[in-house]
Amino acid sequence: MPCELTEMLSGQFNILMSEEWVEAKEFDSPINVLRHIKQTGVNAIQQNYFGKQQLNDLIKGYHKQFSTITGGVSLTYNPIIIIAQKK
Repeated sequence: MPCELTEMLSGQFNILMSEEWVEAKEFDSPINVLRHIKQTGVNAIQQNYFGKQQLNDLIKGYHKQFSTITGGVSLTYNPIIIIAQKK
């Protein structure tokens, strides 16, 4: 992914650094995953508000799909950092 992004940017920017990695975290519950997402601000683009039933459906589905052997749930994300200077 950084190669694709740096290629797109390289026409207008000098790429000083690019780095990508996969980060995995485990949480006690899907609610704690949502709190983590809110606290880190990674959902700042989209503002979704769940009703009670939608929240319950999300919790059940998240448990079903992302349960861990220890009884928690996992969250995996892929940070990409690009430092660029305009040409």
